Amino acid sequence: MTTLAAILASDILLATLAVLAMPLLSAFAAAFLWTTNPSQDPGTYVALRGKAAGALAALCIAHVVVTPALALPRYDGQWSVVIVTEKGDCDRSYRYPVRIENGALNNAGSVPVTISGKVGGNGAIIVFVSYGDKQAKGSGRLTANSGSGSWSGGACAGTWSAERRS
Repeated sequence: MTTLAAILASDILLATLAVLAMPLLSAFAAAFLWTTNPSQDPGTYVALRGKAAGALAALCIAHVVVTPALALPRYDGQWSVVIVTEKGDCDRSYRYPVRIENGALNNAGSVPVTISGKVGGNGAIIVFVSYGDKQAKGSGRLTANSGSGSWSGGACAGTWSAERRS
């Protein structure tokens, strides 16, 4: 494993552990905020409550920052997409190579088709395809190695399926 790959792997592992630990730590901090008895030592209670609230806020911020970074790369790579017409007089089917980089869709082939769109951390995808004066919009969901959805454009509509190539 190269040094860069080792660093990335360790960063992903640490971020994953941080995301998994956040609900437990958040529950502990929340329980502390509501169960500490201020009548025993009011000064300590206020100081500890402030620290617990600060820790809870830091965990929430870390969750918002780390989770999207972990979500996007798992869909990055080369995909083969088959578009099938089920309604209208458009060509029956097309196959396009698509590249996903940091959640953004791009045309990975040589045919002058414009492909754009985004895939979310949960695999939800929206895509726009245009060729000349024809345009279509699609949506659906990706999993680790495949995906499917529907599309429509002009008087035509249908389904699409995708499989990961790399």
